[in-house]
Amino acid sequence: MKYTTEFKILNDYFWAEMGAGLLVGKWLRKVEDFDLVDKLLAHTQDEFEHAQFWKKRILQLGFKPVQIHQLEGKPNYFVYLNSIKTIEEFLCAVHAYEKRIPWHLNLEKTMDFWSDGNDQLMTEMIRQEMPHINWIKNYLTSRYDTSLITEIFSKVSSIENETYIEMMKWYVRSDDPNLQKLGTEALLKASSFSLTF
Repeated sequence: MKYTTEFKILNDYFWAEMGAGLLVGKWLRKVEDFDLVDKLLAHTQDEFEHAQFWKKRILQLGFKPVQIHQLEGKPNYFVYLNSIKTIEEFLCAVHAYEKRIPWHLNLEKTMDFWSDGNDQLMTEMIRQEMPHINWIKNYLTSRYDTSLITEIFSKVSSIENETYIEMMKWYVRSDDPNLQKLGTEALLKASSFSLTF
């Protein structure tokens, strides 16, 4: 079966949401603050619901999600997230990752390979990501020293940026002209995006 560019990207979305749900969910057994447990539980549920959201769209296009590990064997953001030992670093890392999503989805919306209706779906997903960004920032600023969080966020945002650039370079090297165009556009515009806490 020949996979379309649209499917390839939505398939990545599906697995990214699944991976995020699993990573956030594992912290439920590690923290004792019930307020945090409650927030992590809701966040985990959202990630899996987002995976279902993208799976539904994939099925509508006539495909099924398939395991595609584009950066297998190379350092990537999920490997880093899985290695984190403290909840404050983990939340900062998730916050950095989530803050990139609206910017990147808005960029992807400008591409011309989408089928009808996808623009509205991506707009809805951007809307659904905003509560994640807000609760993590509010929780961290209410529980930890500002200088500590600023230091940690600086570290994790650098890792996020390096990984994003690596992924976009992978797009440029792909044999899919649409992914090449997306990767090129993202690399050209990446400097205009600043990850701030």
